[in-house]
Amino acid sequence: SRGGLSNVTPPTLVNTSRRLPGMKEQKLIHE
Repeated sequence: SRGGLSNVTPPTLVNTSRRLPGMKEQKLIHE
Protein backbone atom coordinates (compact mmCIF):
# COMPACT_ATOMS: atom_id res chain seq x y z
CA SER A 1 0.00 0.00 0.00
CA ARG A 2 2.80 2.42 0.88
CA GLY A 3 4.40 1.77 -2.52
CA GLY A 4 1.23 3.06 -4.22
CA LEU A 5 1.17 6.11 -1.96
CA SER A 6 4.81 6.79 -2.84
CA ASN A 7 3.85 6.83 -6.53
CA VAL A 8 1.14 9.41 -5.78
CA THR A 9 3.40 11.55 -3.57
CA PRO A 10 0.85 14.16 -2.40
CA PRO A 11 2.23 17.63 -1.51
CA THR A 12 1.44 17.03 2.17
CA LEU A 13 3.56 13.86 2.26
CA VAL A 14 6.36 15.62 0.39
CA ASN A 15 6.41 18.46 2.93
CA THR A 16 6.34 15.98 5.81
CA SER A 17 9.17 13.96 4.28
CA ARG A 18 11.25 17.11 3.90
CA ARG A 19 10.52 18.21 7.47
CA LEU A 20 11.29 14.81 9.03
CA PRO A 21 14.96 14.74 7.93
CA GLY A 22 15.43 18.33 9.08
CA MET A 23 14.00 17.54 12.51
CA LYS A 24 16.22 14.46 12.78
CA GLU A 25 19.27 16.56 11.92
CA GLN A 26 18.32 19.16 14.54
CA LYS A 27 17.89 16.42 17.16
CA LEU A 28 21.32 15.02 16.31
CA ILE A 29 22.84 18.50 16.65
CA HIS A 30 21.07 19.06 19.99
CA GLU A 31 22.37 15.71 21.26
